[in-house]
Amino acid sequence: MDYQRLIDKAITFMEHNLDNEISLEDISDNVHLSLYHFHRIFTSCSGYSLKEYLRKRRLSEAARTLIFSKNKIKEIARKFQFETNEHFVRAFKKEFNLTPGEFRKKNIRFDYFPPYNETVYFNVLKKKGLLKMKPQIIEKPEFKVIGLKCTTTMADNIIPRLWDDFNKRCCEVKNGLDLWIGVCPYVEMTDMNNETPFDYIAGRAVNNFNDIPKDMVTWTVPASKYAIFTHKGSLENLNQTYKYIFCVWAKESEYEISNADQLEIYDERFKFGQEDSEFDIYIPIK
Repeated sequence: MDYQRLIDKAITFMEHNLDNEISLEDISDNVHLSLYHFHRIFTSCSGYSLKEYLRKRRLSEAARTLIFSKNKIKEIARKFQFETNEHFVRAFKKEFNLTPGEFRKKNIRFDYFPPYNETVYFNVLKKKGLLKMKPQIIEKPEFKVIGLKCTTTMADNIIPRLWDDFNKRCCEVKNGLDLWIGVCPYVEMTDMNNETPFDYIAGRAVNNFNDIPKDMVTWTVPASKYAIFTHKGSLENLNQTYKYIFCVWAKESEYEISNADQLEIYDERFKFGQEDSEFDIYIPIK
């Protein structure tokens, strides 16, 4: 699916509605994808959640309006869809370290946040040589996982801590296989940003659920088709692999990413903190 075209379309939709009330679902509906699906792609490619991106664009245009017009601050706040003048002042000061009134008086240069250009960013990825990964396509049957579960956010990511806790207790899973699974269960959401909570399971593949250690959970991953990408090297570079998947491969692939659990599968190739480490990312497709 041509996600580059869909992101460009969403950007255009948001630009046309900076001064209109729109929801995140309105944006995803405009490109005919679920909010969960499109938010994941948009965030991976742009580096911003939809909500954060829209807020930054509105604040930048509000700053331009403060400089180039004599409109009252409360009128500018209403124009760019801030609920109250107080809300606008708080958001503006957080973004520019000045209140709107101080900003207008000083008439200073500021870091303008322009519309995101997916085409330009895609070309940057090309120059970085990120067009070399070819996934393996498989049909994986249903399988079972036992592990620890957490609810986290992108802003306060506690997944590394969850893995630390599970690694100390993984030997308690008596009927486990030599596959360690990170599961991000699919769930439809109506609002997504860096503060939106989501579930994650750090666990081990098992033959059955006959012996469940205390405080651990069970999860059955349904049968699905997957594109498997191998991340090589440090976890610090993991975001580059995900950017490739959602910004490059998804654009050119004949497959479409489906609304299903996303997996990270670790085996003997994974060596924490080492450059020769490898593990697989399973992206559900249809």
